[in-house]
Amino acid sequence: MLPYEQELIRQYLPEDPVEVRDEDLHETVASLALSAPRYKVEKKFGRRGAERKGDQRQAAWMVRYARSLTNAEPEVITLLSKTAKPSTKGPSAKALALMTANTSKKGDAKKMKEDDLWKSIVQGMTGMQLNHQIDKLRAFIKKIDTDKQTDSGQQLKREVLLFEALLNMELWAEACDTKNMEGVKYAVTCFDLCIKIMKSSMPKAIAAKKSKKSAAVDPAMELLRAKSEEIDQNAASMLRAIGMSEAIDFDFDTIPSSKERKKRSTNLSYPFPHFSSSKTDFHVPGSRTEFQLAHCGHILDRSINSKADSRVKFIPDEWQRNVLDYVDQDESIFIVAPTSAGKTFIAYYAMEKVLRDSDDGIVIYIAPAKALVNQVAAEVVARYKKEYKYPGQNLWSVQTNEFSVQDPLKCQVLITVPGMYYDHSNKYKILIVTQRSFWATS
Repeated sequence: MLPYEQELIRQYLPEDPVEVRDEDLHETVASLALSAPRYKVEKKFGRRGAERKGDQRQAAWMVRYARSLTNAEPEVITLLSKTAKPSTKGPSAKALALMTANTSKKGDAKKMKEDDLWKSIVQGMTGMQLNHQIDKLRAFIKKIDTDKQTDSGQQLKREVLLFEALLNMELWAEACDTKNMEGVKYAVTCFDLCIKIMKSSMPKAIAAKKSKKSAAVDPAMELLRAKSEEIDQNAASMLRAIGMSEAIDFDFDTIPSSKERKKRSTNLSYPFPHFSSSKTDFHVPGSRTEFQLAHCGHILDRSINSKADSRVKFIPDEWQRNVLDYVDQDESIFIVAPTSAGKTFIAYYAMEKVLRDSDDGIVIYIAPAKALVNQVAAEVVARYKKEYKYPGQNLWSVQTNEFSVQDPLKCQVLITVPGMYYDHSNKYKILIVTQRSFWATS
């Protein structure tokens, strides 16, 4: 914190500043509350009784602090049973076949309803302004089946997105004709939609799916595959038209020419124009990299091979899943990542693992500052709750040079600062405590 006499900020401060105590400048509200004098109960309960009362008061304050962070109740941690085996009993074959048939019937009925609604929307948009057509498409996308397990629903969604990309392409073409560079936003939207369409393409192997009773290819699946290929070709042709063909890995020779389009029947609910590969009238300004850096910052994919993982409630990146694997294998790992990259969740995952494995495991969380110690402790209290077999054992404890909350030698999650773990005069303070000497590895 800069002193009040700093010339740089003097002009922004009042002429007569409020007098503030020095300790208020260096201590947070949380640390002040924990450092407050204990109740004078030594005469009634003795010295150890007074210490217990102080711990109870500070632990209660930490619970109130935790409730201010979240309104949710903490998760009750129970030990994992080593003998219990998960039940493998499932529905009978007859019941499973009936469930599958009912689901298929419902899916087919819903698909027919969505297809009919989509065709009526396409017909009703004739003569409508392009921006109004886009609004209507976005409203329809929210209603259709977006279940990734339904191939037909997924292809219908891709067809609608392709139509929206085409409308934005037409708006971009109008902007190019009038030299209106504010219309580059339409090129950005078209680029974003085409990339999404290409990423959700139906795998080529899908056409090879054969029924168990027959070796013939399913006609419905073959129709979906042909529709998927046509959608891919049209999306790729628009990317090529705006000069962004290098953004995807696609064989552009498979895109039919204008003459071939006239001979072929379309699987789409609307006619799709042909974009010449030789014209550059609709190319975006700058190179592919310059265009994305200048205009596409809000749509760039920032994930690093993200995939769903049942161990966490968010979609982790590849390096985060690798970290989870290391923690599950009880191996050491050193992580270096920028702020907000997603490191803190690792500590809470390790805490929960230790809490569930036994009543003796320990996690030491070393925070860089005393104020963060209180915040992390409150977060632990807000997240976890555990009942112990023997009295005196605690889920968490705080230990700093100035104060401690609950017995640090009888906890499973110890939150402390670097000065308590290591300093130049007394290396590894925590590890040399006799009761916790087994924490140190040989």
